[in-house]
Amino acid sequence: MKTQSTIKPNKFKINDLGRFKEVMLFENIIETQNEDGDTIYEYDMSMVTTQSQTRDDLIANFIHLKYTYDQEIALLNKGLQDVNNVEYIAYRDYVNECKKAL
Repeated sequence: MKTQSTIKPNKFKINDLGRFKEVMLFENIIETQNEDGDTIYEYDMSMVTTQSQTRDDLIANFIHLKYTYDQEIALLNKGLQDVNNVEYIAYRDYVNECKKAL
């Protein structure tokens, strides 16, 4: 979902709602100016509301905001065949970003 804000978002965000958590991913962040000269940030936002509480489950939530289960399996298989596969490396880099975010 394309969104705008006057506040620059971090790539990853978790809102703790008690029993539930909102897990959000912000991508393609572009800084622009409106007619009044105010800085506006436009970005793509993906979000899921989950009951996940563990770090591993929250990392999986972040991963699945970007990749479907089928895409993830396909990328892992590419990595088994060739650890230097560009798509596999991009996937692993994203997984590591998710881990560092928590």
